[in-house]
Amino acid sequence: MAIRSAWWMREPATGRTGGESRYLNATTHHLHPHQSWPNQGSNGLAFKELERFLRENPGTHCSVCRLSYSYDASKKRAKWGRDRQARSSVELETLLLEQRPEETYCALYIVSSLSAEALQMLGFHLNITPRFFNFPYTILSTGVPVNDFVFFGLQVMERYGHNNLPTEAKRSSNSPKMTFRTKSGQSSHTWHVTRINVVFIRIPLERYAEGCAFTVAGYVVSYRLIFKRPRYNGVIVFDPADQAFVEALLALAANVEEELPGLEEHKLGLCDILTKVFYIISFTWGCFLEELEEHLDVLNQKCVEEELSPDDQLIYTRELHRLVPLFGESRRRILAVKDTIQQMLGHPFFTSVNAHQSMTAYLHKTTAALDDYKTRSLELSEQTNNLISLIFNIATLQDTRVAVEESHAANVLAASIRRVTVLTFIYLPLMLSASVFGMNVFEITEDKSNHSIWIFVVVSAVLMLFTVLTWTTWSRVTDDKQRRRDLRTSLNAGNLEA
Repeated sequence: MAIRSAWWMREPATGRTGGESRYLNATTHHLHPHQSWPNQGSNGLAFKELERFLRENPGTHCSVCRLSYSYDASKKRAKWGRDRQARSSVELETLLLEQRPEETYCALYIVSSLSAEALQMLGFHLNITPRFFNFPYTILSTGVPVNDFVFFGLQVMERYGHNNLPTEAKRSSNSPKMTFRTKSGQSSHTWHVTRINVVFIRIPLERYAEGCAFTVAGYVVSYRLIFKRPRYNGVIVFDPADQAFVEALLALAANVEEELPGLEEHKLGLCDILTKVFYIISFTWGCFLEELEEHLDVLNQKCVEEELSPDDQLIYTRELHRLVPLFGESRRRILAVKDTIQQMLGHPFFTSVNAHQSMTAYLHKTTAALDDYKTRSLELSEQTNNLISLIFNIATLQDTRVAVEESHAANVLAASIRRVTVLTFIYLPLMLSASVFGMNVFEITEDKSNHSIWIFVVVSAVLMLFTVLTWTTWSRVTDDKQRRRDLRTSLNAGNLEA
């Protein structure tokens, strides 16, 4: 039987105090006994999250859909069918107190919204341990391996609108989230962490004696020992924002597959539900990795564009760096799903079921898919690191190109300065010579015997013509060499980028 209290975790209550929880004594709630659940003080270290939930969610609202796993005589097999739905705690209590027909083997309660009173009703009437409702912010939480019940809670990534946030994502500021790019632009939804909690409970066997006779020491003893079928209850708690999960599970439960029933086919119901829950979780992780892969493909195409500006490099680098911790978070949660499957396969609650073999075969396929997701996550993580390195390499090449162009401009300036310097070395002596020739050494008269003035004119004209021709020829040769050098540099840079 599932343990409904944790009295061994706390000191016995000696009297009511101001800080004592109101969920203590069942005798004070004889008309509504569920209000005593859990029957111990829950403020403190025992059930802190449960106490907070009961305190912060007053009212009577709820959203609970019940599925029944019943035997169909026409098809000679059992199948799941949608039974009833409760929208308030009054309807839920009526649903929980209904007598179950003999042909109904299992009942599954799919919960998408709960108030404090509705949660107490589920815990009290279905005999669920409070630890199941003490939802901590952990990737995986499971119960102890016992025969009478099994429960686990898993975190999984799911898509939500920008104004819609699951409760699990609000509980931690470090909760992973991501909005991916698509080929048509930014995605319209954001991936957040949500939680799925599952518990299965076995109802004990009922037995009584009648009818059969045998002889002991000459006396006839008549009785017959009849064992009624064991019944099972299951509760799956989804976040109010996870209506897609609820609809998917209802659709999968209504899909009757041809399976080989065992001698205890009534136990197959919860095994079937368990495989469908893990299928939904696995499918969701597959969608997450597909969008992540498309996001990286879009960034890859943008990173190799020729016109990649420094601002774009900064934007894409930041996006890629935000992806790096996301791979670790997703990989941890994928491994948690795989670990949960392994625990369920070896759990005493399932190992005694004859249908356990078919459940094992299906869950092994799910485990193989999760292994593939883990490998894909590692590959995408490596691809992300390669893109980050590519952006840094492109930035380095662009800086190198700018440095080369600046060096070319500096070389051109240096060549111009060199030309001016050479011309200065030529014209400075000429100016000195002109100054010497311009000196009035001899008296300038109209004396016919003084003919030295024409020598200055001839020498100056010849030197000027020689200087101009030399400068023109040298400039053309130097410019031609510089053009050939620039062409070789640009070709080498193009080959390096290719």
